[in-house]
Order: sequence, then structure tokens, then C-alpha cells
Amino acid sequence: MSTAKLEKKLAKLEVKLRAEFQADLKKAFQECIARLERSEAKLASYHEEDSASFNIDALADMIKRQEENPEKIQENQEEVPEAAQEEIPSESELEEEVEHHSDFEPVPFMESTWNVVLVMGLTDAGRLDELLGILLMLCSAVVQVMFGVVLLSRDFQGAPFENNLESASRWRRSLAHSHLHMDLAETSLVSRVCNIDESLIVSVGQASLLGEINSFLGMAKQDLARPDFAPGLWLSMLCVMLWCLFLCQEFRSIWLTVEAVLGIPIRKLTAFKDGRFDHISRGRWLLFMLTRLVRAVIAGVLLYGGVLFLASTTSIRDLMLNAVGLGIIMEVDEMIFNSLMPVKMQNAIQKLESIPVRFSRRRSQVEAIALLLLMVGLLVWPYFTYIEPLTSLMLQVKQVYCGGDQNFVVGLNTGQGVIFARSTLPFNSQVESNVSRTEREVMEYAFRGSSAFLQFEDNSNFEMRRSESLADTTSRVLACEDFDMWFVEGQGLDDIRYLDFYRVYWNTVLDDLGFQPGATCPQMEAFCHDSKLLRLVCSKTCGCGDVGVTAWFMVEEQGCPRVCKRDGFKLLSQKPCADMGKNEDKWHDLWTAYPASIARFAGFANDTLKLEDLIERGDQMIEAGCGALARNGEQREELVTGTDLCDGFHRFYAPLKELCPVACGCLGQSGNGCPGSCACYDDNQALLADLPYAPLFDGVSSCSDAALKGLCSEAVIRKHCLVSCGVCTPPQADDEAADDEAEGDDSHEAGDDGPSEVGDGHDSGDMGDDDGHDSGDMGDDDGHDAGDAGDDDGHEAGDYGYAAAEGDEAAEAGDGPDGGDVNLEEDDGAA
Repeated sequence: MSTAKLEKKLAKLEVKLRAEFQADLKKAFQECIARLERSEAKLASYHEEDSASFNIDALADMIKRQEENPEKIQENQEEVPEAAQEEIPSESELEEEVEHHSDFEPVPFMESTWNVVLVMGLTDAGRLDELLGILLMLCSAVVQVMFGVVLLSRDFQGAPFENNLESASRWRRSLAHSHLHMDLAETSLVSRVCNIDESLIVSVGQASLLGEINSFLGMAKQDLARPDFAPGLWLSMLCVMLWCLFLCQEFRSIWLTVEAVLGIPIRKLTAFKDGRFDHISRGRWLLFMLTRLVRAVIAGVLLYGGVLFLASTTSIRDLMLNAVGLGIIMEVDEMIFNSLMPVKMQNAIQKLESIPVRFSRRRSQVEAIALLLLMVGLLVWPYFTYIEPLTSLMLQVKQVYCGGDQNFVVGLNTGQGVIFARSTLPFNSQVESNVSRTEREVMEYAFRGSSAFLQFEDNSNFEMRRSESLADTTSRVLACEDFDMWFVEGQGLDDIRYLDFYRVYWNTVLDDLGFQPGATCPQMEAFCHDSKLLRLVCSKTCGCGDVGVTAWFMVEEQGCPRVCKRDGFKLLSQKPCADMGKNEDKWHDLWTAYPASIARFAGFANDTLKLEDLIERGDQMIEAGCGALARNGEQREELVTGTDLCDGFHRFYAPLKELCPVACGCLGQSGNGCPGSCACYDDNQALLADLPYAPLFDGVSSCSDAALKGLCSEAVIRKHCLVSCGVCTPPQADDEAADDEAEGDDSHEAGDDGPSEVGDGHDSGDMGDDDGHDSGDMGDDDGHDAGDAGDDDGHEAGDYGYAAAEGDEAAEAGDGPDGGDVNLEEDDGAA
């Protein structure tokens, strides 16, 4: 129980005991007074009878008879004179007196440094004690003032919460959807932050702020609507109310002590004895009022600063701690008093008696209503000024952080200035399927030391390998074979040294397509048009090395190994220079697959309008055949990419001149995707057009007729009849050369050279012969590097060159998988 309450109870008990004691005392003396009055009446009567004499014996006999007859005494008591009865107070009078004393409420003086001014110079304490007491009073005032200044400072209050709106907007448009911050699970940064991912190492502050907002508003992580009940709002109001009650208690104590001291008479000097003031000097009275004014100002500053501090607290966990911490500030004076105040000064202040202050019934009611209205005002003010706006701002901040679509990232092509975007996976830390293969294999290798999906590289090559294009990777595959022959059938394992390099791609394809480790390429053939990596590891099954079968996706950037392109050109050199018939199944299949293939490549597989146009173009090509690709044909340009179908597009499809060499103008040309036979042919139509009217040429309707008649010596015949006149020989399959080439291919696999590196853009080793002719070359469209395996702009990336030399063994030139071109020797018999 506090000292104030104890003093109040003691004061009330004193009043009650005094009243009861007076009542009991008067009742006890009532009989004595009655007997005394009766005796005085008897004496008066005797005096009238015989005023000259007084018989003491007769008086004694009378008293003795009255004592022997108590009933007579009771009767005589009832005959007490009215004057005597009026002097005895009644019970109602006693109750009124008690009630009168109960209107006074004792006001105690608390054990505080603020009361030093009341006892200063009135105790037996030394001057040093009094000086120290004054210093402690000033110290407590300064400490509370400093707390108030800190509470109102901008650094302590922090930046206004509305600043988080701009910060959230800036974060959302800059970092939140950056592809640089997408994790291994392919989850965007904004999705991780809004779901409070505990593994975050960036944007931790944003995640913490969202966690505070969710706790304050009572919202789930993905909720964006304001809930009906916000625990933080109500807890904030309760803490503000607690602080206001604390300060109201302080203000009330200040006012009551002021009123109590106002009731002490003011004289020239102070009269103080046994803890009670008889009167007080004007100087002490003014000093006391000044300290109470300072105390009230400090309390007002702390009230305002504390309300601002509590109303701006966004952490629901910190609200209660902050409220309790503020309460300690108001107890600084009492703590200093109890811990540092000299004992003499402490005892003097503790002995101060309470001063009664009158509290009438009306005053009590008016004061209660006033205090209630004050509390309501103190609660309404921060609610509508700070707490409710803060709640609305919190909701707006979360909507900026987490509203809209979270599952996408963007990246800028700095060279083009074009922004590209991709979808990401939703965040769900509880679903095992959301763990990406990369995350799974990281844990696999970290704790088991092995992984079927990780390919370790030197530190110097890591970044290059990580950003390497698929087209460059295809140059590292040294055989146009299906990988299942090594990893399923177990063939040729002794001839391939870089199985670990190939195994990573093989395992990745199986995992992507959902096949078990024992699956073969024929079992996965249905996905050849869907997976680039499948075309890399199952190049033979997917048709990368076939000529005149299909064109879609049969390029390096779509996964077909470069070595398959080289082998395809060898087959192309042996292919007749003739167009594919429009009734052939291969032609029909090519254009039936066209709409879906180009839609998958361009990314509009769900656009029905565009698909209808593509289907219509495919039907037109099926109907028109190779004739649609004539130089002036309307269908020669591919609809989506705008490229020439005959020349192909290195990012999507192979040249259709392999299927339609005549329509694409290959006659008289070789290389550049044209069959080698097109350079050596009999042009019967041109012959008939140029043949002059002369008897010598009668009966000549073709080159074969001219050759039979021995007319090859004629210039016009020799010009158009290259084959019939023996000017050139069409390429034929050479079994011996094929065998030598096969041995050369084996040297790729069994040699020390690993997958080749990306070259430096220079040309190393054409596939032509020694004198630079371009028979069966793999040159690009602008004529650079006849016979190389480069791309359309003539640059080379780890190409395979051939040097004319005797023998059929391969000599390595380069350093295997770490870089350099791989040059293979080939004997003179190879084409």
C-alpha cells in the first residue's frame, strides 16, 4: 500500500475514533450528571426549609436510601431537567459531525525531491545535507527535462512513416523484379520479401517492415485488405491510455498539493512543528509554487512526447516496453529521493503530515466529470491525429510492396535498350516441389560430396561457362551420336574421355522431361521439338544430322551439335540437285509442324489469331511445293521472323535450299547450303534456248544427245552440258574416303582433345582442300571462310579445320576442354 493511501486511511480512522470516543464519553457521564443535578435540586429544597442549618447526616441517609432503591434512581433520571439533557449530544449530532469531517480529504506529501523546499531550513540537518537536497531536486528536474527533449527530438521520433511509401515505390520499381535477385528456386525478390523469407540476405529491412505491419494490423502475409480487428491499433490505444492515466495522476497530485499549501496561513515566518505547518512564509510559499509549476510543465512535455512516441511505434512487441519505459521517467524524482537523498532530509519529508482539503459532493462530481472528459480528449486526439492515419499508411505501404503480380522479373538488354521479362515461380516454402533442381543438388553435393547435375569448372572459366550460349556448347560435342549409347547401352566408354561433361547434360534432360535414368533417346523422341537439350544429347534421334528431312530447330542455337552440321554437309555434297516433291511425306510433315514450331519459338503458342495465319501459310506451302520458294515467290519470306526461307535463320531453322535447291537458285552454285551436285549439272533448258539453228545441231534435244553426236567440242554445248561432256564429275560416295572419314571421327572421340572452347572470332581451319577451293564448304553467306563451321557473320567459335596431310591419324592442336581450336588431320582422299 502506498504512503498516500495509508495516510488517508489513518486520517479517516482518527476522525471516526474521535467521534465515537466523544459519544461514549458523554454517554458514560450522563448518569453522573443526572445524579449531580438531582443532588443539587435536593440541596436547594433543604436550603429553603432550613437555610440556617445543614444536617449532613440526613443527606447521607437519603443517599443511602436511593442507593438501596435503584429503580427510584432510574425514575429520577427521567426527571432530569431539560437544561441538563440539552448539554448531552445526540447520536444524529455525532453522525453529522463525522460526516462533516469526512468532507475533508487528507493530501499527503510524497517522498519526492520536489518537497525539499518545504523542509529546507526547518530540520536539524546540516547545511551540506540541505545543499545536497537542493542539488538532487534540480538534478531530478534536469533529468526529466532531458528525457522530454529526447522524446521530442526528430532523431528519436524517427522519420515520418509516410516516407516509407516513396521508399516502397522506389524499391518495387528497381530491385523487387530484377532478374539479378531471383533465387535458385526461380522466385522473385518481391515474392520472397512479401512472404518474409528468413533466408533473405538482401532487402532484409523491407521484410522486417512488412513483418511489423502484418503483426500490427493482424494480417496474413498475402493479405492486402484491412482486417476488422487490428491488434496493434488497440494495443497502441491502450498504451496511450496507460501513459495518459500516469500523467493525469501526476497532474492531480500537483494540483492537490498546491491546494493543500494554499490552505496554510501565510505569515512572515514559517511555523513548523512535528511535521505540521501552523503557518508558512511567503518566500517558502512562492518557492513551492514555482517547483510545482516546473513539475507541471515537465509533465506536460512528457505527456506530449510520450503520446507521439507511442503513437508512432510500429512494432507491436515494442509498444508495451515503450509504455513501461516512459513510466519510469516519471519516477525519477522518487528514485533519486530513495537512493541519494540524505537521511535527515528523508526523515523530515517523511514526517510531513497530510493537510486536509475539503471535497464536497458537488466538487467530487464536477471533478470526476472533468477528469473523464480530459481522458476522452487525450484518447481521441492521438487516435484521429496519429494512430488511425498510421494504420492507413501501413496498409498503403504493404499494398505498394506486395500488391499486383509478384511472380515475374525483368532484365534490360543494354545493347538494344529493350526490356525483357519472364515469369517466376510463386513462393511457398512448405512445398517440397518448389525446391529447384539447383537447390536440391547444392544440398546433395554439400552433404554427400557428389552430384549428377553439377559440372565443376576452373575459377577462371566459371563465369564464361555459366553465361555460355547453347550454340557455343554445341561446338563441344565431338560426335553426332545419341548419348544413350554411352550412358544406357554402355558402348564406346573407352573411346570417350569427357563423359562427365556429357553426363551432366544427359542427366539434366532426363530430370527436365521426367524420365528415369534408364530411358533411351527413342523413348524421348516425341519431345525433340520441345527441348533444346534433348536435341543436344539425342542429336541423331532428333534428326540433327539428317539432310532433307526437316528444318525447324535444326540449328546450333536450338541445340543441334555443330559436328552434326558438318556431317550433314558431307551428305549434302552427295545429294542430287533436285527439289523435293510436294506430294512427299517429308514435305507435308515439314509444313504441318510449322505453325506449332514457330509459335513455340516466338512465344505466342496461345495466340489463336496468329496461329490461324501460320496454319494458312503452312497449307499454302503444302499445296504449292518448292515452287513457292522461287526467287519471286510470295511465300519465300517466313511470316514471323521475316527471314528468307531458302537461306534459313541461325536462331530457328536450317536453310530450305537443302530441300529445294533448284527453286532456291542453287543451280551453278556449290556450298552455302546448296548440294555440291548443283555446281556440276546438265542444263537442258538453257541449252535449247541458246542452241543456234544450224544443221550441225539437228536432232539435239538434250545434253545427252549432243554428247552422243560428239558435239562436246562446241562451246555452246560445253557450256551447258558439264556432266555429259565430262567437264566435271558429280560427287559420288567414296567408300574408301568414307572409311577414312570414319577413322577421323573416331580420332575426335579417342583423342586427347576435349570439348572445344569458344574461339576468338578468327578462322582456324577451313574444311576446303589445300588450294583454298570451296568444294563442299561450310562457309557463311557473305563468303568469308569457305568451308568453316561458323555462323552467318563469318566468325568462328571453336571450329574444326582440316589440313591436307598423308595418313589418317588425328593430330591434336589445342588444349582440349579449356580452349583452342581442334584441328584434325585428314588424308587426301577425304572430300
